[in-house]
Amino acid sequence: MFIKYVQFCSVLISAPIQKICAGAFTDCENLKKITINANDLKSVGAKSFKGISSKATITIICKDKKTYDNAVKMIKKAGAKNAKFKFKKG
Repeated sequence: MFIKYVQFCSVLISAPIQKICAGAFTDCENLKKITINANDLKSVGAKSFKGISSKATITIICKDKKTYDNAVKMIKKAGAKNAKFKFKKG
């Protein structure tokens, strides 16, 4: 986990993952660019993205819009309520 790791400004999770652990990026306040391959994403832990930059952009790479919508819902619930989301087919 990278709780309060202020040096992060971007994160790329390119390998397909199934879970983002609770609190994974909590209070990484400089984190502004996140890219996630969400094709296999099943869960996002509580407060995983709480405290990231209010100007964060989260790009979600997935096979279809339904998978994207589900990933956005989980990530927002995990604290990224003010982030801007982008869909990228892949």
